[in-house]
Amino acid sequence: MLLSDRNPGRSAVDVRYDQSNTLSGLAGSGIECPPVDAALLGVYVRYLADTGFLPPLHAQ
Repeated sequence: MLLSDRNPGRSAVDVRYDQSNTLSGLAGSGIECPPVDAALLGVYVRYLADTGFLPPLHAQ
């Protein structure tokens, strides 16, 4: 979406996302979404790097 020209004149900062539909769909299921924090983003980035979607991470 960030790189597409589907919405010319509209920048990525104009797009707002929220979790209301997700929470509505999960209501009563017992599934909970963890809060998005640095640790969760780290899990996502490591997974994407481990699967080859992102280049390998360098040790810090």
